[in-house]
Amino acid sequence: MEFSMQKLKEAIIVILEIMGNKAGKVKLVKTLFYCDFKSYRERHIPITGDRYVHYKYGPVPSHFESALRQMQREGSLAVIPAAHTEKWEFDVLRESDKSVFDDFEIKILEETSKKFANMGAKELSEWSHLFEGWKITRDGEYINYEFIDIQDFDDEENPPQFEPIDDLEKELFDSPEFNEIIRLATEYSSR
Repeated sequence: MEFSMQKLKEAIIVILEIMGNKAGKVKLVKTLFYCDFKSYRERHIPITGDRYVHYKYGPVPSHFESALRQMQREGSLAVIPAAHTEKWEFDVLRESDKSVFDDFEIKILEETSKKFANMGAKELSEWSHLFEGWKITRDGEYINYEFIDIQDFDDEENPPQFEPIDDLEKELFDSPEFNEIIRLATEYSSR
């Protein structure tokens, strides 16, 4: 499995195009997580090849922050702090290049983005806590793709059951701990 920064950056743009640039960090990382693990479940190949890090509020791609910084420098994405909060908003500044994906990958990205567009960050974070790979790892550890027990939101007979998470309304990923985990994961993965 090989990581592709290009695919990660294009996946971010595809997701934000479909969600109307209204996805915050939480929704964006959960959508990426679902797409990569669903692809792995179906074909044993994740879309981006990124490794996901266990964080208190769910899985996060290890190269997420690096991708955002590169996209800002390239002029393809603006990261805008939301007024009077610690949340982020994104503004896509170019069209996605879907030529980096095969048809299967495009289908997963588009279907998942449409499905998650009307869901809240809290609901998606609660859902990510149901994932066995997240449950058995600790903060800062990588989640193995072999844990592919993702509950599919298409399953009408067995929908995901959510458990409440305390203080989720705080912007989850703006904590110093999160930024340190991402910094360490990015540093480790670039060795």
